[in-house]
Amino acid sequence: FGYVSLKGANIDGGTVTADVSMLTIPVTASYLGIGSGNHRLELGAGAVFADISGSSSSDGAKAFGSASGVVGTAIAGYRYVRPGEGLTFRAAFTPLFGEGGFQAWAGVAFGYSF
Repeated sequence: FGYVSLKGANIDGGTVTADVSMLTIPVTASYLGIGSGNHRLELGAGAVFADISGSSSSDGAKAFGSASGVVGTAIAGYRYVRPGEGLTFRAAFTPLFGEGGFQAWAGVAFGYSF
């Protein structure tokens, strides 16, 4: 899952503040059957639930908003996995797509299996 909260203020001839938060919960399935030894091609797909809310104010005027929904995601990348215990590594292209169009994303992950 992911969560981010951003706050900002500008005090220059008046006070302007903004507060935005976003929660994401991805649910995906991956196939790791292509490759040999510790090196695997990862292919997958799934969905991401997102909940976004925000507010702003400027010299007494206030605005609020929120939205939630589900978008699709895909996974195409490389995964290094050692059998049993050991280091794992993943680098993948993970785009989001839905009514709002296509958004390119990518990521890198390090971990330890036991």
